Amino acid sequence: MDSTPTTIDPTVFLLVRHAQTTWNKEQRHTGSMEVPLSPTAGAQIERLTRSLLKHPIAAVYSSPLTRCQLTVRPLVEQLGLKVHLDDRLIERDLGSWEGKSPADLLPTHPGYEFPKSAYTGEFRITGAETIEELEGRIRNFLSSVHEHHPGKQVLVATHSGVIWTAVHRIVSNPPEDFLWPDNCSLSTIVSHGNHFMFDSFEAGR
Repeated sequence: MDSTPTTIDPTVFLLVRHAQTTWNKEQRHTGSMEVPLSPTAGAQIERLTRSLLKHPIAAVYSSPLTRCQLTVRPLVEQLGLKVHLDDRLIERDLGSWEGKSPADLLPTHPGYEFPKSAYTGEFRITGAETIEELEGRIRNFLSSVHEHHPGKQVLVATHSGVIWTAVHRIVSNPPEDFLWPDNCSLSTIVSHGNHFMFDSFEAGR
């Protein structure tokens, strides 16, 4: 069944990467594991919340992982909105690479770069979700949410790999350079008929 958007009114997707975790700070591949936020996350969330309050957000969706829920909690409390948890927004399962740092991987993976090498396809990652599987569930999410919220702005709290996949593999106008979303950054894509377009990127502060 074709799940591409069919309505005319575009949906604006505000894709937010969660605040910094302790493993983000240590440059470890987190994947689908639960990891606590770092001490600097609170200030990041406060700045992000102030910025997002300027948007007419109609609905909020989040990965079920705690770091994403905590990132949008102050915002939804102020807006009085419900957070819709969606498993399709969870980070890619990186199998044997989860918890590993560059120091762990460089000796056995010459040419490895963090975090780029997890998504370029140059290395086989044992037990990892494939990029194609990841892309499929994200595309399904965007299409179904577009159908439910045509003409609205929707906030999506998720992970770097999810956002990278949407921006580089799903939109019709991907950036030429490798764009990796930092913590509390905002990537905006817009649904247009039967496809999605990359609109803008705002770095985290």
